[in-house]
Amino acid sequence: MKTHPFSFLRLLTKCLGLACLSLPLALSAEPARVIVKYRNANFAEQTPAVQRMSDLGLRSGITLRGGRQLDALTHVVTAQGLNSRQLAEQLMRQPGVAYAVVDGLLRLASVPNDPLYTSVPLTATSGGPLIGQWYLKPPTIELVSAVNAEAAWDITTGSAGVTVALLDTGVRFDHPDFLRASQGGNLLDGWDFVSNDVQSIDDAPGRDADASDPGDWVTASDLSTIPECAGTPISNSTWHGTTTAGVVGAIADNSLGIAGIGRQVRVLPVRVIGKCAVYDSDLIAGARWAAGLNVPGVPDNPTPAQIINISLSGDGNCNTAYRDAFADIAGRGATVVAAAGNNLGHAVGAPAKCPGVMAVTSVRHAGTKVGYSALGPEVAISAPGGNCSSDPQFGCRYPIITTSNAGSTTPVVGPEGGTYSDSFKPSVGTSMSAPLVAGAAALMLSVNPRLTPNDLRVLLQQSARPFPTTGAETEGAGACRPAVATSADPTNQFQQLECYCTTDTCGAGLLDIGAAAQLASTNFLPRISVSPNPAVAGESMALSAENSIIPDERSITRYQWLVLDGGGIATTFSAGANTPTALLSATGAGTILIQLTLTDDQNRTATTSMSIEVRAGPTDGGGGGALLPGALLALAMAAWAVNRAQKTACADH
Repeated sequence: MKTHPFSFLRLLTKCLGLACLSLPLALSAEPARVIVKYRNANFAEQTPAVQRMSDLGLRSGITLRGGRQLDALTHVVTAQGLNSRQLAEQLMRQPGVAYAVVDGLLRLASVPNDPLYTSVPLTATSGGPLIGQWYLKPPTIELVSAVNAEAAWDITTGSAGVTVALLDTGVRFDHPDFLRASQGGNLLDGWDFVSNDVQSIDDAPGRDADASDPGDWVTASDLSTIPECAGTPISNSTWHGTTTAGVVGAIADNSLGIAGIGRQVRVLPVRVIGKCAVYDSDLIAGARWAAGLNVPGVPDNPTPAQIINISLSGDGNCNTAYRDAFADIAGRGATVVAAAGNNLGHAVGAPAKCPGVMAVTSVRHAGTKVGYSALGPEVAISAPGGNCSSDPQFGCRYPIITTSNAGSTTPVVGPEGGTYSDSFKPSVGTSMSAPLVAGAAALMLSVNPRLTPNDLRVLLQQSARPFPTTGAETEGAGACRPAVATSADPTNQFQQLECYCTTDTCGAGLLDIGAAAQLASTNFLPRISVSPNPAVAGESMALSAENSIIPDERSITRYQWLVLDGGGIATTFSAGANTPTALLSATGAGTILIQLTLTDDQNRTATTSMSIEVRAGPTDGGGGGALLPGALLALAMAAWAVNRAQKTACADH
């Protein structure tokens, strides 16, 4: 798979961070593009979007052009003569604007065809790898990170009532290891949210009902004619959405190809990326639609997804538009799983970094962090992403085998175009790890449909196996360290290749789907509810355990509350020695980690934890004024691309 540097590359390589604000306006030849949300629902509902935009432009002294709406209050605007960050700054000063954030670009999270993967000569073993879909099997001394899916399949092979949405490049519906649900397979029809007609290639213009993947190849001409492709390498089509779809939903037991982890669950392809990149706004619109939320101009999704997988990544903070969308999606009960990213051990970026999103880091077959993967405290759990052996006879010995297409640019249409990755055409990256976790969550919901997004996170983390402390293939490998800037490394350029994962860097442990499905099948699960929700700084928050799942024949004899991490903002916490409620307050915006342990009358215990995001109160200077532009997602990836171009040896370690 290919990972390209971000658009805005030419701009970003000339400046660092907020210094971009001082660039002359004349440097902004490309249109500025911003996501705007209004504060006043009544005003937005009573005023047409065109009029809203005109009024906003007059007030700000800028000629604005309209883009797609994300919901009734939110839409994209563009303007000439200034850059996106400057436009967002000016619009944020206008009354009635809740927020204005740069409509940034994200890239596919899978690893590009580095020489480690492409220069290995084809031999008689090219149909490999020798050990097949190793990552789904029970763990062994050699295959430490295998996810134990077979144990989960003893409990459930999935349910047609559970849907996993894949926000990606679309899917090749004609692959022989797929069938539409109407034909006895797992694929639903989906939708195409690529709004830029040039990026959409030969697909129908604008958003439409065709979620098939027409290819995303990049030519020399594209580099100069498509602004979003500036600075990206020339490349063949990735068929990225087809590869992630195979991990989750390839048909099993059909004597053909591979088995998807979800087996019987439904797969909803949502096309959000065409050539080179995806705009934040298209990704947000696709995620909202996938969860069953209304997106203006698009029919509502008739099959809302309970799980949303995003195998796309960037480097930067989680802006307000993402936070807003993911909060709405969580309100619909949908779980978002996202790839941590492939940046050689740097920090996790948006959207995986966003609150409530389940970020996934990649590990090698030996259970150590694979070289390409991002890491950090935002990661929830780790899963295999594929890695390679240095022996040319085996090629990439431990890839993730999945579905693909034979076309280099446009697809080879029909069953004859359906191919599979293998040791010499490998699929590796955090793009592959994320759908393994998404598929695991789908199996858990198949066992217990009552599980909430927080339930899924808690059970996946509780069932995770510990990270190994021996077995690294890199001599002298040490513990992974947090990917943060320090005085010795202020720009966080330190690269971490193979290292031993910790719970501070790679999540709770190694994914164990069998153990997670077993936990999901029990009826003893603590739950924490918060009121008000969202929590607000300066206001008391009431915590309750009354929505916990408890077997009918049991009763709770003890409630134990604990603040695991006050985030520097928790001020008061009060809970009785044995009460189902507690009170909490905070001084400012941030995150507080709470733990609840229940003990029943048979002396059995169950524990859960919850991260409570506290928003700024009215006296804390809040209200959406922070600028966290998506364009900054490019910084680390641009640096990585330059570094990768200089490397001639394997970076997989």
